[in-house]
Amino acid sequence: MNFTAMEFVCFFPIVLALYRLLPPRWRWAELLAASYFFYGIFNLWTVPLLAGTTLITWLCAKRIEGSDHPAARKAWLFLAGAVCLGCLGLFKYGSFVAGSVSWLFTGTRVSLSLLLPVGISFYTFQTLSYVI
Repeated sequence: MNFTAMEFVCFFPIVLALYRLLPPRWRWAELLAASYFFYGIFNLWTVPLLAGTTLITWLCAKRIEGSDHPAARKAWLFLAGAVCLGCLGLFKYGSFVAGSVSWLFTGTRVSLSLLLPVGISFYTFQTLSYVI
């Protein structure tokens, strides 16, 4: 959905009105649901990716907050970073790596057709900044 599309022009006032009507403690959930919906309109298959990285990052951040041991905190931080950067690397460089490795071992190039999710770089660095 484009920001200048009629769907967005109708979608945004509804989200804004709901945000104003909801009690403050529920506003984050409404914005999260609206964000997932807005992101999913472009490609529905990207919503599980977004939800999965959101959940893993949030759980790792909660574990970091609740841990008293520096080694445990580093391990949770490493896990969150590996998941976020792993997803980014897969979608940005997966096809290149697969083609290079197949050419190295078989002499022929294999191409993966991975569709790059919109804004994955921005989203990845936002999740990393949250957990860090």
